[in-house]
Amino acid sequence: MHLVDQTALAEVFPRNPLKEVAFEVRYPFSLRIQRDVCDVQEIVRAEYPNFQVDEIQPVDGSPALLHTFQNADGTRMVRVSEDRFLVAFTEYKDFDCFQAEALGRTKEFCDLFGIRQFSRVGLRYINNIEVGKEGSVYQVTRVVNPYFDIKRATESGPMRFQLEVTMKKPSCVLTVRTAFAGKPVDQPNAVYLLDLDAFVLSETALEDLEKLSNELHHQTQVEFLAHVTEAYKEIMRGRS
Repeated sequence: MHLVDQTALAEVFPRNPLKEVAFEVRYPFSLRIQRDVCDVQEIVRAEYPNFQVDEIQPVDGSPALLHTFQNADGTRMVRVSEDRFLVAFTEYKDFDCFQAEALGRTKEFCDLFGIRQFSRVGLRYINNIEVGKEGSVYQVTRVVNPYFDIKRATESGPMRFQLEVTMKKPSCVLTVRTAFAGKPVDQPNAVYLLDLDAFVLSETALEDLEKLSNELHHQTQVEFLAHVTEAYKEIMRGRS
């Protein structure tokens, strides 16, 4: 693990590989939310005019309806169900911009339904990192520092792998999922998936969300910067 200093944490990369960032809170199941979801639509309609409903089956719960409100170009969304609320971006400028929207919409929603405590709070970053090829070998280690020794796996490097690691940090739990399967048919380059999911399962108050979201962001940022190589950081800076 490479050390990450404050200068590295302050850097904003113009060519980041982010596919989606999502902030989610979970609370006790409430049928009132389903009954009054039209009130949610009223407060988000101006910026999130598009709407759809899906039925979901959470691993740890009963079937629920998921209401998704999207902005006009589909790059931002608000998702609401009886036990969770989520704000997600697929275009990401910086954390301050995302945090302001995520916390603002969460507070609006919680004020509407009188929610003040959460059983789970999470911040998730899904990155698609492009991987080039040299001869017949994908150069995975040029862009990331994998969680296992690729050279020990095979002589020339594996063509596909999938890994999940869960780490207990002092302030949260961090689950990292990585996957590589070579070049997709519809993509010009191969893609290395780096999915960083930081969360807490202890009771959290509404007024503590800003402080907690800052800490979750810090933990995911440290892990991301330690996982990508210096060569890939140059690509994210637009210098390569």
